[in-house]
Amino acid sequence: MKQELALDIIKRQKELGTWFHYVGADSLYGNSYHFQQEIDKLELLFVLDIHSDRYLNTEPPVIAVPDKTAAAGRTPVVRKPLAIPLK
Repeated sequence: MKQELALDIIKRQKELGTWFHYVGADSLYGNSYHFQQEIDKLELLFVLDIHSDRYLNTEPPVIAVPDKTAAAGRTPVVRKPLAIPLK
């Protein structure tokens, strides 16, 4: 997979002592959660493109059962993100 190859290249360059300000990549890599997590584990600053239909959270989302909003109707039981992500 191209993302794994890119991670191997980045890790190898870091091992060699190559210095760079940040890692930049297009949406093939930006839409890969695994790629994002691995770059983050390397403690590197990164800028990745994402597809225009993806949502973005600026903070880790809080997942919880929402409060009941009306007197009538069922009480919510399904956990949902409480923050509205950016689009």
